[in-house]
Amino acid sequence: MSTSSTRRARAFIIRKPFLAALITAVSVLTVMALLLATLMLIQNRMSQTQNVADTSATHQETLLILGVDSQDSSMVGHRSDVIMLMRMRHDPEWIDIVSVPRDSLVDLPDCAGSHATEHSGKKDKLNSAFAYGSVADVDDRGSAQAGMDCAAMAITEEAGIPIDDTIATTFNGVTGIIDSLGGADLPVDDGGRIVREGKGEQHFSGQGVVTQLRARKTETGGSDLSRINHQQEILGALLDYYRSEGIIDSSGSVNSMKEFTALLTALTNGTATTVSLNDVRSLMQRAASTPVSTATLPTGPADDGVNAVWTQQTTQFWQAYKNGEDLPK
Repeated sequence: MSTSSTRRARAFIIRKPFLAALITAVSVLTVMALLLATLMLIQNRMSQTQNVADTSATHQETLLILGVDSQDSSMVGHRSDVIMLMRMRHDPEWIDIVSVPRDSLVDLPDCAGSHATEHSGKKDKLNSAFAYGSVADVDDRGSAQAGMDCAAMAITEEAGIPIDDTIATTFNGVTGIIDSLGGADLPVDDGGRIVREGKGEQHFSGQGVVTQLRARKTETGGSDLSRINHQQEILGALLDYYRSEGIIDSSGSVNSMKEFTALLTALTNGTATTVSLNDVRSLMQRAASTPVSTATLPTGPADDGVNAVWTQQTTQFWQAYKNGEDLPK
């Protein structure tokens, strides 16, 4: 395990102190963070690595995205109820987004934090690694860093995947980000549910997207995997819309200075990041043309009938990931 890629994983923390009632819509901010922030970070890293000779056919980088279920701006002691990996491949440039079931049972790593030390080596849900690691005798930002380090270590030790960077988000600011861009015209099915390809189209405000993503219990099955599948449908629909419907033009530029200013305001309100927000516009110009694929980590049911366990199919998936191969959907 590389300490440089886990214990010192860099942080991109989005904290928005308002709209606390929307906390249960954990996947929404993750979707928007992927679209408006992570793609910018990835594109910046791509442009930096293009100038470096690399003879490895599997050269790639991985970012861990955590959606922390917090009712305020503090992340201390809260679970990461959205867990995604973004794999950045080179030559050609390609982005893979892998959703990891939060209820996966793993051996918790030995990382900092009083609760993490207490639970080290025990089987628990993957989403608890952040919570246990974040209970540390430091300020909120230090606690978030400790939580991210612990979550990254859990992934690395269990899957053998080095984590290059980590993004942790709370879930309060999504409607402001979506509304700052004028909402979104998204495809829907006959029931009005957002899908990647639908028979009709409907305009959604930030609140409308949140309402869609809070409908997990009404879906067939209502499982964590059902939530992930819907999450990926909405991510795809949002990416399609913002790339092709005039918010971002064919070169990736924000067409309207008004829209860009509103977006920048939404992103900078209470935001701390390793990416300079002065570079946001230029990074967005490089983000629009990168192909994106989505996949879900295959798992099996645990004996308790509630949680998930990693199987031989999971092992094969991680091997394809490490080899730089296309991933099964």
